[in-house]
Amino acid sequence: MYYIGNSIIKNGKVEPLSEQEPIGIDNEIYELLRVQNGKPIFLQDHLNRLRQTLLASGIDTNIISNIEQLIDWLIICNQQSNCNLRISINSKQTMQAGFVPSEYPTKQMYDKGVKTSILDAIRTTPKLKIYHAQMRQEALEQQTYEQTYESLLVNDINQITEGSRSNVFFIKDNSVYTAPSRMVLSGIIREKVIEICNKKGIPLLEIPVDETEIGSFDKAFLTSTPMRVLPISSIGNVEYKMENKVLAIIMDEIEKMVQQQ
Repeated sequence: MYYIGNSIIKNGKVEPLSEQEPIGIDNEIYELLRVQNGKPIFLQDHLNRLRQTLLASGIDTNIISNIEQLIDWLIICNQQSNCNLRISINSKQTMQAGFVPSEYPTKQMYDKGVKTSILDAIRTTPKLKIYHAQMRQEALEQQTYEQTYESLLVNDINQITEGSRSNVFFIKDNSVYTAPSRMVLSGIIREKVIEICNKKGIPLLEIPVDETEIGSFDKAFLTSTPMRVLPISSIGNVEYKMENKVLAIIMDEIEKMVQQQ
């Protein structure tokens, strides 16, 4: 994986694109931000999570000092207003940041939902934002073969934890269910959904959903920085109706938060 554009951030400086090193390496610490209309959305949330991962990994957080100003320069230098921006720290503690090829869900995906698959896999460091190349490759191969948008990870006791590149929520009887925070990567949009549920009085239960129970739910949806809140139309052979009042409230509130950014 490589950056695109004409410049990157590398070790505290804006450098030409030619100075980049490969990214997307196994066990690489990273953050993926979405830049919209020239603004990095929920920037402070991403940087706070990055600092927590660095501290837990024994890396000095000064490695990302001045990153906010550098990101502003990067957006200007690359003339990018709508694109994903990736911050990466490899095993040599080389910090890089730049724009990466970006695809977002289409309007039809938001209107009709997306198909998902079940993948027997777990994230070995669920609390840390670390790239797991083998798991992501297995998920990509499954999605290509089964023509699905995302793979939902199932642990060794048949609990659905999260997606290969997202968090997952379920809705039943106007209540929202998701795996406990200790079991998953605390996605930025995931935390915003929890905040919305608390604000709007929507019951939220942090309970892992068993694979055998997915057919008992009214609706399911994915969350991530690039996709925001994306409805699921099916998990394997289990299909869901599109209309859901609780999901509509959550999607509307997320968009309000993004506009405020």
